[in-house]
Amino acid sequence: MRSTRRSSNPRHRADWSLTRALPRSEILVVGAIITLAFVGVAIDQSAQVSTATAAPAAIEQPQQGTVDVTGMRSGSVGAAGTLQNPVPAALTEPVEGVTPSRLSIPAIGVDVPLGELGRDEAGVLVPPTGLMEAGWYHESVVPGAVGPSVIAGHVDDTEMAGVFARLHELSPGDEIVVVLSDGSESRFTVDRSIDTAKAAFPTEVVYGPTRDAQLRLITCNGPYDFGVMHYSNNLIVMASGVG
Repeated sequence: MRSTRRSSNPRHRADWSLTRALPRSEILVVGAIITLAFVGVAIDQSAQVSTATAAPAAIEQPQQGTVDVTGMRSGSVGAAGTLQNPVPAALTEPVEGVTPSRLSIPAIGVDVPLGELGRDEAGVLVPPTGLMEAGWYHESVVPGAVGPSVIAGHVDDTEMAGVFARLHELSPGDEIVVVLSDGSESRFTVDRSIDTAKAAFPTEVVYGPTRDAQLRLITCNGPYDFGVMHYSNNLIVMASGVG
């Protein structure tokens, strides 16, 4: 009796393959299709990589717009040039020939007439004669003109307080008013105060050129030197003109 059990020997199995199932011409066609499929996948992946790489560059590009001659980008956003290149507020210049005639500092109760001050042979500013007097240094600009205007006064003597005895009480924002000889007024607000040794007086800071109207109030301050009978320091109040 002939056995019906199939042989387990792989050599007796019919091995199926594409090359056995198809004629040679059809094999070439199938191979070409497979090759094109792989090429298509490669191209698609390459395009995706290229797109992903290029996207951040588009984000990093500056916003489109026109640039004017000052280098500021025009558009709906306000130009920043006024912040980067500040221009002082326009102030009314004092009339030629006008001089300061009166000083008022409401915060410390000062309201006095102003005289004129000059320098001695050594070039040092000569203070007012009277204890309660204040004076304008006539070689500085008229208060309200562009530049630093300088006014000086005494702080005290051995017995009495002077016109600028309370100058150290001024704070940023306090108002100072200078009345000119034509009746007009130049107004200033306090910026800061400087306490400095007379030997290290900041000449450039006090008398140097400025871009706007400035006011300097100067008096004596600091420890009193009984050997030479005067104070060792100066107190300088710095103020800026307001329109």
